[in-house]
Amino acid sequence: MAGPIIYYDGDCPFCAHYVRYTRISAAAGAPRLADVRSHEMERRRLEEKGLDLDRGMVVDLDGQLYAGARAMHVLSAMSTPSGLFNRLVSLLFRNARLAAVMYPLLRAGRAAVLLLLGRSGLNAGEGLDKAPYGFFFFVFGAFGVTHFIIYSFRFPAESYPSTWAIGIFGLLLC
Repeated sequence: MAGPIIYYDGDCPFCAHYVRYTRISAAAGAPRLADVRSHEMERRRLEEKGLDLDRGMVVDLDGQLYAGARAMHVLSAMSTPSGLFNRLVSLLFRNARLAAVMYPLLRAGRAAVLLLLGRSGLNAGEGLDKAPYGFFFFVFGAFGVTHFIIYSFRFPAESYPSTWAIGIFGLLLC
């Protein structure tokens, strides 16, 4: 039996660490790791099938494709209980419902980390539908700037460091 192929974003520290530390059982076969930033042809092939790799990793298991939370669920079912990392991932993703709840939080964390590291998503600059967190970051940034402006004019004598921090962070997000 051929092992699974795991397609992931090599620029994402979470994705890279996950594929590096996960241990797939011998019964599932040795996984092949494919960084979609360096495997452009495979990335295009997956996108033609309607899979957005900015929204999550993809696992190809015997020709069946699993994406996002389902991919993590499938991988956790194949992983060994060796090590703290694998036990934690197994605990979070062996249950399909819990995986569906946890995975969007991981995606949001991925987007925030890529932003803070100055890295772009896979489909950066290709419109709002290709940058799912772009609108969120803009709205949250606008909130931060608005918060700073309102509190600076309403309470000019009471300039709190947190007001300045929120305003600067808001500008960075916008």
